[in-house]
Amino acid sequence: MKKVISVGLSAIVCLMMFTGAVVADDSVTIVDIKSGTNRFSPEIVSIVKGGTIRWENNDPQQPSHDFTSIPGPNRESKELKVIELRTGEIAEHTFNIPGVYDYFCYIHKGMVGRIIVE
Repeated sequence: MKKVISVGLSAIVCLMMFTGAVVADDSVTIVDIKSGTNRFSPEIVSIVKGGTIRWENNDPQQPSHDFTSIPGPNRESKELKVIELRTGEIAEHTFNIPGVYDYFCYIHKGMVGRIIVE
């Protein structure tokens, strides 16, 4: 049984390394917006229900990033409202409903992220 668990955990760690996903075990997980990348880093984050994501805008080349989550079938279930984040600012949101939340920057096409709440 221990061998099966060990192999399973190893597979998960390898998968996360290759996909760039981060599984958070703390109550606050940081998503960085790095200078000149127009990317959320990491792009995929897994957290537990009640976990908080903190976005930090460390991009002096862009004056602002505006992002929101993409609503699911029920438009009222949209978790993130529009968040405007200027250079040097941070924003936090606590996720209390399990699910997958895709989000994007209105200003920079292709700047996307995903939060998996377990």
